[in-house]
Parts: sequence; C-alpha cells; structure tokens
Amino acid sequence: MKIDKHAPEKMNFGDDLNAWLWPKLMPECLSETDGIHFLGIGTLLKARRFETKLAQTRRIVVFSSGSWGVDLPVLDHRCRVYGVRGPRTARALGLTPEHVIGDGAYLLKNLPQGNIKHPGGEIGFVPHHGSERYVDWQSVCDAAGLTFISPRQSVESFIDSISQCRAVITEAMHGAITSDILRIPWVAVSFAPNFNAEKWFDWAESMSLELKIQPLPMVYQQTPPFWRGLENRGKRWLNRMGVGPEKWARLPYALRASPSRQRDQLIASLRSLTEHREEQLSSDAALSQILERQNSALERLRADYRENRL
Repeated sequence: MKIDKHAPEKMNFGDDLNAWLWPKLMPECLSETDGIHFLGIGTLLKARRFETKLAQTRRIVVFSSGSWGVDLPVLDHRCRVYGVRGPRTARALGLTPEHVIGDGAYLLKNLPQGNIKHPGGEIGFVPHHGSERYVDWQSVCDAAGLTFISPRQSVESFIDSISQCRAVITEAMHGAITSDILRIPWVAVSFAPNFNAEKWFDWAESMSLELKIQPLPMVYQQTPPFWRGLENRGKRWLNRMGVGPEKWARLPYALRASPSRQRDQLIASLRSLTEHREEQLSSDAALSQILERQNSALERLRADYRENRL
C-alpha cells in the first residue's frame, strides 16, 4: 500500500504523522507498486482527491480518514473502508456508526512515544500551522507566559514538546489529540477566520466529548506575501460566484499588518484564557473503546493484506 502523504516541505504534524506512524504499525503492508492507496489520518475523503490523484488507483483503503463540507467522494467498488474519523463523516458518506473508529493518531498508544509524559509546569500553545504565516507566535507566547509549540517540527519533537506540559491550548486539532493521547488536559481555540470547526466536532464526537472552542482575536502581525493576499482575495471572490469550496469564503486577507494594540489584545486574551481555562479530556473509557476499535480494524487490514483479500 502507498501511504497518502503531503510534500516534505509542507511540515505539519497532523499530516506528517502518516509517513511516520504507519510504517511502524504495519510495515509488511507497505508497497509502492501493488496499486493500493492508503488514506489514513486527516481530512482526506474529498471528491477532488478521488477524481484526480486516485483516479487510476486499483484499490483505496480508508482507515480513520475524515470528510469535510460538500466535497464528498463516491465510495465506489475500489474502496475498502476499515473505519472513518467520526460520526459526521460516517453520516455524510452513508456509512453505519460501526464504521466510526476515531482519529488514527490514537494508535500512538501502541508505541512508547504515546505513553510517556514528563510532568512539567508549563502550559503549551499550539497554533495551526497556517497561522504561523500571520503571527510571530514565539514572541506572543513569551509575552503571555505560554510555551510555544510549533506543529511545523518533527513528529518526535512535537510529541516530546507536548509531553512536557501540564496543559495545552491549541488551535491545531492534532495538538488536542496528542494531548488527549498523553492524558494532558487541553483547551481548543479558534484564531484564523478559516478555522475548520467541523473536523473538530467530527473527532470530538467519536470520543464522546462535548467540545468547547474558545475564540481568539485574529491579528495580522506579519502581512502575508502580496501574491498570497491576491490569491486569497481571488478565491473569496470566486466563492461568492459559486465556485470552489465553502472554506474559500473565509480565507484570511489583509493588505497591511495589524496595529500593535491588536497584538496586545491577543496577548491579553491568551492570558485570560490561561487563568480561566476550561480544560477538556476524553474519558479513560472512551479512549479504551476507541483503541479497541482501531486495533481490531488494524488487525483486519493486516490480515486482509497478508491473505491477498484486498
């Protein structure tokens, strides 16, 4: 099976986890030449991916992937679904609740990295990787008394950074998931206007969590490159004309950096959130149940591959 993965230069923990995790869990199933494409962690169930990148693929294996919005694929005869991320994905694709196995990142619990934490005193902050285009999060976190944890670092370093915290505030969903795996309380926040709450709720409902997302004020501390601003503005215009995905309507767009007082407001919001944070954590029972489902699905997949049933 060939693992669906992003280009190396687009470092992001949630995406990079695919190339790091699956070779450790099912090395005997990986191949570049057997005509099988593996869709694992992430919002990968999109019509555009199926119609372009996967158009000539003989078999598509779905394991914990999610969908989003109206860009839904047709799960045709090529697809073997071992599980999807959450109940919202299952309903959107016409699958039964039994297909819900949660986010595949929870299989980190099968490895040493998913079971070690080093109780520390700090509270970490994890932005979405895209938000690092707009804010110098290191300086903001320093001013707010938080430990900045970039999702744009190696998988091992990211997990280790999370493991040092007593709590985590995160705009990145896999910041919350990694904290949840390590049993470290977390707080979900939204920052950029194109924040994707739907995938958060899809995952949270698989863990029986009543998710709360706290808003942060958007700041353009670092104005994006001029070409990106034009691109985002063009996509927003196209969306108003009925072209492109719904998320284009919320793409960030600014011609100049925000005044310093807005940065101060962001810092104040983070300080307030830190002092009055409403921490969340899935129950041990929910974690145990989702791991049982994922390990059962993983063993079925490995057996099917071994016996040439794919």
